[in-house]
Amino acid sequence: MMDRSLVNALICSPKLTSEAVRGLALLVAETAPERLLDLAQRDDLDEQARAELLRAARPWEVIDLLDCWPAEIGLVDLAVSAHGPSAELVVFCGAEGWLSRAVELGAALSPEDTTRVPRRWEERVEGAIPDELRRALINAAISPRTPIPGFSSMSDREQREVMERRGAEEKAENQRLWALLEPAPQLWATLARDGEHQKTVRRVLLRFPAELSDDVLLACLPSVTSDALRPAAPEERDYWDGQIRLSIAARHVRRQPRLREVAARELQRVVREAVEDGWTPHERNSGSGTDWKGIADLAVLTEDATLLADAAAAARTIPDPPSALQYRRADDPDRFAERTDAVLALAANDATPGPALVALVPTLDENTLAALADHRRGDLADASRVEIDRRRQAAEARQPRLREVPGDDELTQVADPVAVLSEHLRYLRGPAAQRDRTSEGLLRSRHTTPEILRALPARHVLNCAERAEEIAAIIIETCGGDLTRWQALAAASDARPPFSLTFGAWLSQLTTT
Repeated sequence: MMDRSLVNALICSPKLTSEAVRGLALLVAETAPERLLDLAQRDDLDEQARAELLRAARPWEVIDLLDCWPAEIGLVDLAVSAHGPSAELVVFCGAEGWLSRAVELGAALSPEDTTRVPRRWEERVEGAIPDELRRALINAAISPRTPIPGFSSMSDREQREVMERRGAEEKAENQRLWALLEPAPQLWATLARDGEHQKTVRRVLLRFPAELSDDVLLACLPSVTSDALRPAAPEERDYWDGQIRLSIAARHVRRQPRLREVAARELQRVVREAVEDGWTPHERNSGSGTDWKGIADLAVLTEDATLLADAAAAARTIPDPPSALQYRRADDPDRFAERTDAVLALAANDATPGPALVALVPTLDENTLAALADHRRGDLADASRVEIDRRRQAAEARQPRLREVPGDDELTQVADPVAVLSEHLRYLRGPAAQRDRTSEGLLRSRHTTPEILRALPARHVLNCAERAEEIAAIIIETCGGDLTRWQALAAASDARPPFSLTFGAWLSQLTTT
C-alpha cells in the first residue's frame, strides 16, 4: 500500500503535466479517494482532468468538487453523465441561476430523491423554489402505476398482500407530494385543474389540508363527483355504480364540509344520477335489506326532502343479529353501528322531515336514543326522551315484585316478630334477587334469632359486619376447644360458599371434618 505521505507529495508536486494530473486523478481515486478534493484544489487542472476527477469521485463528493472550480454547466453535464441526476445537482444549478437545467434534472429525479430538494435548497439558495422547478419535482415524485400481472389468478392471500403493498406505496407517494405541495398553495388550483398528474394531486389535496379555498375545491371537483366511474352506456349502469359514487363524494364532503356550499348543484347531480342508475336505500347485496352506509352518504350530500324521507323510512328496518353459527371475519361491518351512523346523519341534515325522524324513534336502540336525547331538533329530542322513559318503565314493570322483610318499627306492632320473620325464610327458595333481598332484610332486623341466622345463606351471614360479634359467638360455641374444628375453620375462611349452603350447614361442616 502506498504511504499517505507519498500520495500527498504527488498531489502537491508542481512538476505534473496535464496528462500526469489526469493519471494522478485515477491513482488517487483508486488508492485514496478521500484525497480527491485535495487534488481538485490544484490550479493547473484542465477540463479533461476535472472530468476525470468527477468520474472518479463518489456520488456524495460531486458537489464539493464542483464548488472547487468556476461554475460551468458542462461540468454539471459530466457529473450527470457519470453519476446520474441528483437533488444536489438540481440545487447547484438553481443556485447558479441555470433554472432550465435545474428543471430538466428535477424532472429526471427518482420519486424518492424529490423530497431532498427542498432541504438542500434551504441550505444553499435564498428564496423559495421557483414554481417551474416545483412543478417538475411534483411530476417526478409520482410513481408510474402499472397493471399487476396475473392478479385475477392469485389466491385471496396473495391479492391482499399485493394490495397492501400498493397501499403502502400510495401512502409514501402521498407524503412525498404533500411535502412538495404544502409550501406552494398558489399552485394547488392550477395543478388540480390542468396539471400532468391532476388526479393524483387532487387526491392529495383532498386528503391533507384541513381547509381548501373555494377555487381549489372547485378544481378538485372531478375527483369528488367521480364522473369517470359512471359508464357511458345507460344499459351498463347499475346499483353499485351509484353506491360507489355516493360513497366517494360523501367521504370528501365530510373531510371538506365547505363543498356542500360551493358544489351543492354538483353534489345533487351525483345523488340524482345514483338514483337513476338504480341505487335505493332499500337494497344491498349483503342481504341486510338496507344500505346503511348509503343512507349516511345520502344524508351528507342532498337536501331533497323526498329522498331523505324515503331513506328514513328504510332506516326503520332493524338489522338481524348475526347467528351464533355464522362465520364472521374481523373486518365484517357492524350493521347496528352502521344503522346508528345513518340515523345520526339523517338527523344532522335539516332537510330531513321531522315526522320521518320521529317515526324512527320507536325502532332505535338505546345508544342511538341517548345520542338523540339532546339533539338540537327539539321534536326529535323530545320523542327520544319519551321513548327512553317508556322503555325504562316497561323494564321496571317486567321485573318480578320482590317481597320485603318488615322493618323493626313494623315488627314491634305484632305479637310474635320472630314468627313473622320465620315466615319469610321460604322466600329464600325464590329467584336470586328475592333471595338476596330476604337475606339482607333478615340480617338487618334486631329480632332475628340464631336459629334464623342458621337458615340464611352462609355467604351473606359471613359477610355481615353489623352482626359480627353475634356470628363470632356462634362460631366459638361450635368450635369450642376442638383444634380440628379450628383447623377446618381456617381452611374454610378463604373459600366462598355456594349460595345454596346455609350458615347452619356451613357450621356442620366444621364439626364433621
